[in-house]
Amino acid sequence: FFICACYFSHNISLKVYKLHVVFNNEKEFLERYGATLKQCGCDTAEKLDDVLATIQVEVKRRANRETDRANRCDAIAQKYIALHRDAYAIKESYLDPAFIRIVKYCKSPGSTVDGLMELITEEKGNERGVFP
Repeated sequence: FFICACYFSHNISLKVYKLHVVFNNEKEFLERYGATLKQCGCDTAEKLDDVLATIQVEVKRRANRETDRANRCDAIAQKYIALHRDAYAIKESYLDPAFIRIVKYCKSPGSTVDGLMELITEEKGNERGVFP
């Protein structure tokens, strides 16, 4: 799974100040957004520390995203108990008989493309095959 490097630095939300910012490092951030933050009410060292802490938490959350996702998947796999197991198994009776014929034909040793095409119907329009 690939992710753009900008995911870790761009579009970081500062909800208190209704801003979305880019954060590569503190010096660059303060040069770029210092005046804007002051205009929005971030006018004390404590408030600025809170902003920087918020950004660090979000950057860390984004960096740990895949690990957190894997941990959630593991927890679900270990603890989840299906209430209706039959919902996870497709029964042949759920399927259209014509579709079952197509599947059986495809599994048979003598199946051919021409034979398969005889079982699939064409519909007018975008010329796509339709399974029953």
